[in-house]
Amino acid sequence: MTANRTAAGTGDTSSPVPRTGEPREPRWIAAIDRMAQVGAAIAGVALVIMCLHIVADVTLRNLANRPLPSTSDYVAYVWMPTAALLGLGIAQLRDEQIRVTLLVDRASAATRRWVIAAGDLATGLIFALIAYLAYDKMIDAIEIQEVSTLGLPVWPVRILVFLAYVIYCISVVARIAQVLRDRGPVVDEIEALTKANSV
Repeated sequence: MTANRTAAGTGDTSSPVPRTGEPREPRWIAAIDRMAQVGAAIAGVALVIMCLHIVADVTLRNLANRPLPSTSDYVAYVWMPTAALLGLGIAQLRDEQIRVTLLVDRASAATRRWVIAAGDLATGLIFALIAYLAYDKMIDAIEIQEVSTLGLPVWPVRILVFLAYVIYCISVVARIAQVLRDRGPVVDEIEALTKANSV
């Protein structure tokens, strides 16, 4: 229990450590976890590059009056979508999403598990629809070789956006499985809240 919450609390994206005496996660959940970690790593790199790109653009604009070309397009069409979306999967698996628990704070642990599982299911269905729409957009972008107004190729990012939504959707499925199997960081949080309410 402690190992799981420590990893989530410190932002560590390593795989959750099973509680003592419990079997390891099924291979399919471990595979989804690794996929989400890769997505988070790419998102982190994109965020760093975006910051450096903006700093370089502002510096050159002020010192030499020669800003980097297409900076706004790179930020809007490449760095921002990559940084914002590819980390969703790992946030879901590590229970780092923002949740309002007011309605279930005094509920039993079993009730909390079912409420979280139902909420995850609804979220997964909504994002599956978004992924479907992103797929249509991706296909259209590939067919026309979509570019931005400044000529920056946008269609490769459409592929990345679709993959980010897919990773998130399967991460939702994995967390539902964890909750129903009484595993994962969110279950540790439920147990901690239950103990705190019983004091």
